[in-house]
This record gives sequence, structure tokens and C-alpha cells, in this order.
Amino acid sequence: MAQVDPQQPVQSYHPLIVLSGEAAKDYLDLGHVSDIHVNSRWQILGKSPARVIEYGAGQHEDESPEIGRLLAENNRSFHAVLGRIFAHADVVVVGGDIVDHIRNAYDAARVLAATSTPREIWTAMNLEGDAYTDATYPVGIDLVAFYSFIVDAMTRSSKPVFAISGNHDCYVDAFGISPRLNAELTASRTNEGIPADLNLTFYEALLAFGPSGGLLRSASSSFDAEWFDWFHLVLSPFNDWWFKFPHRRPVVGLGWGTTEDLIDPRAGSRRATCRAPTTPSPTPSSRCCVGP
Repeated sequence: MAQVDPQQPVQSYHPLIVLSGEAAKDYLDLGHVSDIHVNSRWQILGKSPARVIEYGAGQHEDESPEIGRLLAENNRSFHAVLGRIFAHADVVVVGGDIVDHIRNAYDAARVLAATSTPREIWTAMNLEGDAYTDATYPVGIDLVAFYSFIVDAMTRSSKPVFAISGNHDCYVDAFGISPRLNAELTASRTNEGIPADLNLTFYEALLAFGPSGGLLRSASSSFDAEWFDWFHLVLSPFNDWWFKFPHRRPVVGLGWGTTEDLIDPRAGSRRATCRAPTTPSPTPSSRCCVGP
């Protein structure tokens, strides 16, 4: 992941393009990248040497490779997609769910190390008890990573980006690689989505992540709408937006809103809410989700 240039302040960069004369178009090519879920922790997971079958070092690696090598790391995928989409689109829309959660683990020394043991990888991502602190899971790592991706892409292409917020963009607390709300009441004690997205089986994901792989730090949702402030600062001052382009249908972006309804099999629907952010939100909306 790129680092933000300390000489350039964190602010909203928005390239402006004026099409006129022969360059003018009757239409614009729109690109949309959704559900990005930038997660710096997967760079740690990608260093895991754990193997499903622990043969001797260097033996039968085609049959039981190191799990870190199997990982489909979505941060790199997003960077590659940005490069391709900006080459063809006039305008790019990103979101929602730009990040997984606000707090995340990132240890630069461990990310760069090639000799970490499986247990050291477990420790670096541990969510249990006192291991989960402001130092081990600091705030904003993934927000800065996403910001660096977007600023780099806009700088290279001089093309604008419009953004849509998602519920994960203000989930404060982290969760494991296979979390499940209400696990004690459901037949499945695993979440199939995240391991599959990472090109891993349940067993591979849990073996590489460690004992806290199924843990949710919050009893339910840690949705906190105040955390949309970062989104409105660097991406869009609006929650919902509407643009009318010449000779084509309008484009509408509907953000997540400032509340979230969770389905609890024990007590029905309950709402997670917070004080609305102070940035403009002309038409707040609310969506429903089940679990992370």
C-alpha cells in the first residue's frame, strides 16, 4: 500500500474536466467499483507459512502449500482494478463498503518479514481479551490506505471519483476472518463469505488466522455514524447525490444513511444508531443487513 505524502495534506482532491469542441462527448463512460473492503490485516495473513498438512520443509508443496500463498489479497486486486478502470472510464464511482472496519492490525515489520511462524501471525491479528488494544488495532489504518489508492489513481489519470458510503465504513471494531452473529442459535458456526472472498476454505482461513478467527469484538454491530465524517471529508460531502448528464439518464448515488437495522432471531429487529454527522446529507437513507 502506498503512503500518503506528508507534504500533501489529507483533503478532498477532485479533478475537474471540461469537455469542449472535438473532445466533447454526448455521453460519459462510467466505472463502478463496489464492496472493496480494504483490509490491511490480510497483508499479515499473506505471510502465514501454515500448511493444512505439515510435511517437512520444502516437501509436497504442490499438495499442501503455505496458506499465505493461496490468499487472494483484495487490496492488491483493488489497486489493479483501479488502474484498468481509469484507463477506460471518464468518471469512477466507488463504494459502498470501502473498508471492513475502522480499527485494524498492521505491523509494518511483520508484514515485511518472510520468516514469521504461524503463531506469530496469530499473535499479530489476535482479537481476544487484552490483546485487542489501541496499539495492536489502531484507528484509521485502512482509511488512509484507501485514501492513498484513490489520490494516486486520480493524480495519474486526472479523472474524478464519486463515492457512496456503506455500513462497514463506520463499523468501529474489528472481527475475525469467519465471524457469526448469534452463533449459539444457528446451525452454522462459521461465516462462509470472507474465506471464500480470500480464496480460502474454512479450515485454511481459521488455521492461518488463529483462535480468534470466529470472534466479534462487539456483541452486535459497532455501527457508529459519526465515523462517516472521514468519508465526507475526503470523498464526498453528501450522503446521497444525483447528477444529470447531457443526453443521458441521470446517475443517482444512495449512501447508507445514519442507522442500521439488525435482525436478531431472539428479539426481532433492533436498530443501531448514533448522532448524525454534521456534514450535509440531503436525503438520509437506511438499509437492512444480517451480520457483518
